[in-house]
Amino acid sequence: MDSFFIKERTSGDIFMVGGSKYGFELASKDKKSTRELRRIFVGISDGEHFYISDRITMRTWQGMSRCILSGPYLIADAKGNAAQYTGGGAVASLIVVNSGYIINIKDGSSTPLTRKTLMKLLSKYPDIAKEFQNKTDILEYTIPIISAINQKEKD
Repeated sequence: MDSFFIKERTSGDIFMVGGSKYGFELASKDKKSTRELRRIFVGISDGEHFYISDRITMRTWQGMSRCILSGPYLIADAKGNAAQYTGGGAVASLIVVNSGYIINIKDGSSTPLTRKTLMKLLSKYPDIAKEFQNKTDILEYTIPIISAINQKEKD
């Protein structure tokens, strides 16, 4: 396997065709191989961070999102726009589609991060849900909630 490097995508690329903030290139600069890998890979690590393909989160292969935490649940800060579904364009790129995903690495699923999905996940962990039940905006506590769930899963 060729070595690779992580790169930040330009705001122009993201604006015009959608996708997340990061991408990768093979050190050999073989564009055909890089393109093929982008279409099939799930995630990649540079040894410090784990990046998940937009194919898993937003159903496009344009970029990658850096994940927060380590399993079994990850949080991907993926901010998509409608350009990824329409083939690009200035108007479509102004329409925000999603702003984060919860990824369950046990079953390979990805769910948009919303109040509803967070509450559904919490319903499986009543002791953790009780700790956060009086919070007005539960989404502000996503990282502590997912961290507590991950810790419980490891125990």
